[in-house]
Amino acid sequence: MALFYCLEVSGKGFGIMLRRVILAIAIALWWGLWVVWAAPQSQFLTIAKTVATPWNYADLGPQRWGELQPEFQTCAIGETQSPLALFPESSTPVSGASLPWQYQPSLGLIQATSTTLQIQVTGNNTLQIGVDLYKLEQIHFHYPSEHHVQGKQYAMEVHFVHRRATQGAAVLAVLVEPGAINPTFTHILQRWPTQAHPSQVIHFDPAALLPQGDRPYFHYLGSLTTPPCTEGIRWLVFAQPIALGAAQIEYYQALYAPNARPRQTMTTHQVQYYVPGQETKN
Repeated sequence: MALFYCLEVSGKGFGIMLRRVILAIAIALWWGLWVVWAAPQSQFLTIAKTVATPWNYADLGPQRWGELQPEFQTCAIGETQSPLALFPESSTPVSGASLPWQYQPSLGLIQATSTTLQIQVTGNNTLQIGVDLYKLEQIHFHYPSEHHVQGKQYAMEVHFVHRRATQGAAVLAVLVEPGAINPTFTHILQRWPTQAHPSQVIHFDPAALLPQGDRPYFHYLGSLTTPPCTEGIRWLVFAQPIALGAAQIEYYQALYAPNARPRQTMTTHQVQYYVPGQETKN
């Protein structure tokens, strides 16, 4: 106030002009903070509408998928659908088999669909299952988890979708529980698509979203968990979760509605349980 008084004494016109400049700066700063806070929600909503799907998890949800389009009928009448409730004790034990994946730092293209955040992955990232080699195509997220392990449903589930050069797909599923902050997931959230940039390029290491070391996993033939629910998909589900920060999980959940398909009935599924380095009991 003393500053304004002195300025007005020396020159009222200059003092008024200075106060207007200061007020304009204050308004600009306030607006900038508002934009930073509001942009993730408003821009996400815009992008979600531009990359829509003919199904969802609400009025056009899992119970109706099979009737929405002829090519979605498998969602209702399929015999080996996913996801499943998985238990080691009710699976066939297999020993000495580490999960043969080879991932490396790669470029990815992040896009927001109406149901999930999806990363199209480039580079030579592969998954070897027997004699079949699958290449990593994309990564996306579900919450809560779709698969249940030992009767537990986890906070999230990450799907690494691979395809073979000829035909067939394999999905590596990673369960998520709250814990330590994951720097790679922070990097992904920082590259969230916006209205101005609906696709964001990211350089990241897909392996940073996998459990470290040799971990037990389930293997079975199932289906896609979204329409058209195609069967014959090879599933590899880690039995133990990775950790993401609680704040990271909450941030993601604030931007999307739940997108987990309910557990499907176990029918003719043949589930194997791999424990690397452990001998199978006869």
